[in-house]
Amino acid sequence: MASQPNETTSGPVAIETVDEFETALATDDRVLAYFYADWCGPCTIAAPIVETVAATVETPILTVDVEALPTVAVDHSVRSIPTFVVYEDGMAAERMSGVHEAAALRAALEN
Repeated sequence: MASQPNETTSGPVAIETVDEFETALATDDRVLAYFYADWCGPCTIAAPIVETVAATVETPILTVDVEALPTVAVDHSVRSIPTFVVYEDGMAAERMSGVHEAAALRAALEN
Protein backbone atom coordinates (compact mmCIF):
# COMPACT_ATOMS: atom_id res chain seq x y z
CA MET A 1 0.00 0.00 0.00
CA ALA A 2 1.42 3.38 -1.00
CA SER A 3 0.37 5.25 2.14
CA GLN A 4 -1.43 4.56 5.36
CA PRO A 5 -5.19 5.10 5.02
CA ASN A 6 -5.37 7.48 7.98
CA GLU A 7 -2.82 9.90 6.49
CA THR A 8 -3.94 12.84 4.39
CA THR A 9 -3.18 11.78 0.84
CA SER A 10 -3.08 13.58 -2.45
CA GLY A 11 -4.96 10.77 -4.14
CA PRO A 12 -6.99 7.65 -3.52
CA VAL A 13 -5.49 4.71 -1.65
CA ALA A 14 -5.46 1.55 -3.77
CA ILE A 15 -6.53 -1.37 -1.60
CA GLU A 16 -4.74 -4.58 -2.54
CA THR A 17 -5.79 -7.01 0.20
CA VAL A 18 -8.77 -7.78 2.40
CA ASP A 19 -6.63 -6.96 5.44
CA GLU A 20 -5.79 -3.50 4.07
CA PHE A 21 -9.48 -2.77 3.59
CA GLU A 22 -10.45 -3.96 7.06
CA THR A 23 -7.54 -2.02 8.62
CA ALA A 24 -8.64 1.16 6.85
CA LEU A 25 -12.20 0.77 8.15
CA ALA A 26 -10.92 0.13 11.68
CA THR A 27 -8.34 2.93 11.64
CA ASP A 28 -10.26 5.88 10.23
CA ASP A 29 -13.47 7.37 11.58
CA ARG A 30 -14.72 7.99 8.05
CA VAL A 31 -13.66 6.67 4.66
CA LEU A 32 -15.12 6.60 1.18
CA ALA A 33 -14.71 3.31 -0.68
CA TYR A 34 -14.91 3.32 -4.46
CA PHE A 35 -15.66 -0.15 -5.86
CA TYR A 36 -14.76 -0.51 -9.54
CA ALA A 37 -13.38 -2.79 -12.26
CA ASP A 38 -10.96 -1.92 -15.06
CA TRP A 39 -13.34 -3.22 -17.74
CA CYS A 40 -16.27 -1.11 -16.49
CA GLY A 41 -17.12 1.79 -18.82
CA PRO A 42 -18.82 3.97 -16.19
CA CYS A 43 -15.88 3.29 -13.84
CA THR A 44 -13.50 4.85 -16.37
CA ILE A 45 -15.67 7.96 -16.27
CA ALA A 46 -15.77 7.95 -12.45
CA ALA A 47 -12.01 7.39 -11.96
CA PRO A 48 -10.86 10.96 -12.69
CA ILE A 49 -13.69 12.31 -10.54
CA VAL A 50 -12.48 10.12 -7.66
CA GLU A 51 -8.92 11.43 -8.22
CA THR A 52 -10.16 15.03 -8.09
CA VAL A 53 -12.15 14.49 -4.89
CA ALA A 54 -9.30 12.61 -3.21
CA ALA A 55 -6.97 15.53 -3.89
CA THR A 56 -9.35 18.00 -2.23
CA VAL A 57 -10.62 16.20 0.90
CA GLU A 58 -8.92 14.89 4.02
CA THR A 59 -11.15 11.82 4.21
CA PRO A 60 -9.33 8.78 2.84
CA ILE A 61 -10.74 7.47 -0.41
CA LEU A 62 -10.13 3.77 -0.91
CA THR A 63 -10.25 2.20 -4.36
CA VAL A 64 -11.29 -1.44 -4.44
CA ASP A 65 -11.00 -3.45 -7.66
CA VAL A 66 -13.88 -5.94 -7.43
CA GLU A 67 -12.08 -8.30 -9.83
CA ALA A 68 -9.01 -8.47 -7.58
CA LEU A 69 -10.96 -8.48 -4.29
CA PRO A 70 -14.32 -10.15 -4.97
CA THR A 71 -14.75 -11.19 -1.33
CA VAL A 72 -14.64 -7.56 -0.21
CA ALA A 73 -17.30 -6.67 -2.78
CA VAL A 74 -19.52 -9.57 -1.72
CA ASP A 75 -19.02 -8.95 2.01
CA HIS A 76 -20.02 -5.31 1.53
CA SER A 77 -23.05 -6.00 -0.68
CA VAL A 78 -21.64 -4.39 -3.82
CA ARG A 79 -24.01 -5.51 -6.57
CA SER A 80 -23.13 -3.02 -9.30
CA ILE A 81 -20.19 -0.85 -10.20
CA PRO A 82 -19.19 1.82 -9.76
CA THR A 83 -20.40 1.89 -6.18
CA PHE A 84 -19.37 4.40 -3.54
CA VAL A 85 -19.82 3.63 0.15
CA VAL A 86 -19.16 6.07 2.97
CA TYR A 87 -18.14 4.22 6.12
CA GLU A 88 -18.38 5.80 9.55
CA ASP A 89 -16.70 3.95 12.39
CA GLY A 90 -16.44 0.88 10.16
CA MET A 91 -20.14 0.79 9.29
CA ALA A 92 -21.72 1.70 5.96
CA ALA A 93 -23.44 5.06 6.39
CA GLU A 94 -24.27 5.95 2.78
CA ARG A 95 -24.21 4.08 -0.52
CA MET A 96 -24.31 5.49 -4.04
CA SER A 97 -24.19 3.52 -7.28
CA GLY A 98 -23.29 4.87 -10.70
CA VAL A 99 -21.25 7.85 -11.79
CA HIS A 100 -21.57 10.94 -9.60
CA GLU A 101 -20.18 14.43 -9.87
CA ALA A 102 -17.41 15.50 -7.50
CA ALA A 103 -19.83 17.76 -5.61
CA ALA A 104 -22.11 14.79 -4.84
CA LEU A 105 -19.20 12.75 -3.48
CA ARG A 106 -18.02 15.65 -1.34
CA ALA A 107 -21.58 16.16 -0.05
CA ALA A 108 -21.80 12.48 0.90
CA LEU A 109 -18.61 12.91 2.94
CA GLU A 110 -19.98 15.98 4.71
CA ASN A 111 -23.27 14.39 5.81
